[in-house]
Amino acid sequence: MRLKPQWTQARRLISDRNSMIIRVLRLVKSTLMIAVQLPWTGISVFCPRMKSQAFELRDLLNPGFYAAWAAAQDPGAAHLREQSQEARELPRRPLFSIITPVFNPPPEVFDGLIRSIQKQSYPWWELCLANGSTDPAVSDLIVSWKAQDSRIRSVSMDNLGISGNSNEALKLAAGEFIVLVDHDDLVAPHLLFEAAAVLNQEPSLDLLYYDEDMINLADRRCRPFFKPSSFHAAWLRKANYLTHCVLRREMVLNAGGFDPALDGAQDWDLFFRCIEKTDRIAHIPKILYHWRMAPGSAALGLGEKPYAVQAQKRAISNHLGRLRSNS
Repeated sequence: MRLKPQWTQARRLISDRNSMIIRVLRLVKSTLMIAVQLPWTGISVFCPRMKSQAFELRDLLNPGFYAAWAAAQDPGAAHLREQSQEARELPRRPLFSIITPVFNPPPEVFDGLIRSIQKQSYPWWELCLANGSTDPAVSDLIVSWKAQDSRIRSVSMDNLGISGNSNEALKLAAGEFIVLVDHDDLVAPHLLFEAAAVLNQEPSLDLLYYDEDMINLADRRCRPFFKPSSFHAAWLRKANYLTHCVLRREMVLNAGGFDPALDGAQDWDLFFRCIEKTDRIAHIPKILYHWRMAPGSAALGLGEKPYAVQAQKRAISNHLGRLRSNS
């Protein structure tokens, strides 16, 4: 039996309204949890988390609100040109090695990532790709881009998993700092300039982290993730809020790189091993990374990577064990 068009439309409206109610309830639940956690997280963590919640709620009630707000915050073409000139006048111009493990991303999405890197207002970077893809279109795309830009470097091999591929990309790196970027995400055009500016002010820093947002399935920016202005080790043990960041390469190498035994939590585990050795950490209060909510990405939820939960537990347990051993 075929439903009349008006009934089909009514069912869709009911479904959309129910989905909205569910999302609002989830947001309310997570907001209450943030409030309950205030005594141990402190105000420095509470405020950016509540700010993130407020933006998400407003965007939920007024779709597109956040995307418009975010676009207004981003530097325009003229500002980016000014940054390029300012970059050339910086006393220190560190080389950033962008570490990207690659395994069968949609070619058009992967191409978007490379284009976002090419648009950087700070030119001293190299893109280190470790390609374990079985899709020839991905390999062809890498070859094409390498022919256009000598700053793009790559190695191809059988897929070694995300940690193994990341370690292969790390071997290509020559920069003083590495930048962790996934193969299906986007970076803001001023990411590296902002990092270089901070490092010129504080050259001894070992780790820089920054705010992020997500790109939904409709290719629209949403769900901003504002982070605390000062590093909070206790919260890192509850949630990997650093996610994508800039790290001193020597520190990463000394820490042993990425552990293949902890795929799914390999970056979190690496961050733990790094913060056990340094407290020279700074936050850049700008949204500089855009995490794509693609099928198979943790941006959609841990259900996309069920193996990650056990790896996360082991990463935290290993970290706490090392702290006890060193105390």
